[in-house]
Amino acid sequence: MHAGEKPFSCCGKCFVLQRDLDTHVKVHTVALLLRMWQRLQKVHSGDVTFSCSYCRKSFPESSLLAEHQQTHLANKDLTCTVCGQCFGFHSRLSKHLPSHSGQQPFSCSECGKGFWFSSELNAHLRTHPRLSFFFSQQ
Repeated sequence: MHAGEKPFSCCGKCFVLQRDLDTHVKVHTVALLLRMWQRLQKVHSGDVTFSCSYCRKSFPESSLLAEHQQTHLANKDLTCTVCGQCFGFHSRLSKHLPSHSGQQPFSCSECGKGFWFSSELNAHLRTHPRLSFFFSQQ
C-alpha cells in the first residue's frame, strides 16, 4: 500500500485500514436498527401522523398512506355486474362479489353470527369472554 492510499470505502468515505471500515459499517447497522425500532414504537403506540387528503383516514407511516391513496387514484374500470359498484383492483372486486351471494362463509362457533371474511370473524371472536383469553395469549 502506498502512503496516503485509502483502499477501503463506504458511502463516499475512505479508510486506510479494513478495521476502520468495519467500525464505520457498524454505524449503518445501528442506524438501521434504530429506524426499525422507532417505526415499531410509532406503529404500536398509535401515534398516527399521515392522513389521506381524500377520505381523512390516518396511517402511522407514509408508505402505508401512499398504498392506501392508490385506492382513490386507481382507474376504476372494474364494475360489479350485480350492483354496478366500480373498483380499481381485481382483488377488491373479488372480495366484494361474495356479498351478493347471501351466504356468509365464516360463522362464530359461540353465537352463530355470520361473516363475509375470516378477518371479521377473528375480530368478532375476541368479543366473547370465554374466547378472549385465547386471543390475549397470541
